[in-house]
Amino acid sequence: MANDLKIIEITGMPCCGKTTIINKIKDDLNHSVIIYSDRLVLSLVLKQYMPSSLIEIISKIFLLVYLLRHIAAYWAIIKNILPYIYSMKNSFYEKLYLFVNILLKLARYDFVKNKFKNKTILFDEGLSHIVFNLIDYNDFNVINIDSLFITMSDMLKYVNLIILDENRDVILSRLKKRGHKRIVTYSSKEINSFFECNKVIVESLITSSCKYFKSTHQLNGDSPNIKTVLNDIIMNREN
Repeated sequence: MANDLKIIEITGMPCCGKTTIINKIKDDLNHSVIIYSDRLVLSLVLKQYMPSSLIEIISKIFLLVYLLRHIAAYWAIIKNILPYIYSMKNSFYEKLYLFVNILLKLARYDFVKNKFKNKTILFDEGLSHIVFNLIDYNDFNVINIDSLFITMSDMLKYVNLIILDENRDVILSRLKKRGHKRIVTYSSKEINSFFECNKVIVESLITSSCKYFKSTHQLNGDSPNIKTVLNDIIMNREN
């Protein structure tokens, strides 16, 4: 990867404020950071002819086809992930959806790595978020972060990671407000397990991420320091 490309990822458990904080700061970025969206892939060509929702669907298909051209480079990661997905007690459709979602994360990274130069790209839920995707909410099991990240180390070493953390009451309040399907259908015990599983992942990321990522920053979802952190990354002042 070219040294002049910077990748930034914001990750954290559901409703910790990832998208909210990006929406709050995007007008202050002054085009110094490109906020990644799948619509970027084809929007430059098709935005005059198609609605954005259709462009996004076509872009996802394009990304999956694009990944197939480089699938050998990611095969070790895919082989590591497949047993976790297979062992889940989800339906076939849910497993397929999860697998495609993870493939898209790999494809986005590959596309950005090869197509964007001299840019800083900000991801809402990038490669680092795969560990959240692989939480088994049927048995409330979490993946061992090191076992996954060690197969991704050649990719993660270019990523500047921002981990958002938030307290339990705020997370659950936001989940209920959004009508999150698990909060609607879960018992109180299951809701607690849902939060604890995600919290384990957050704490594991905080502990282990420095071994794999170019830089790591931990923030509260409402932290005003996000702009400072982004500026430091852009200006090569990472920790």
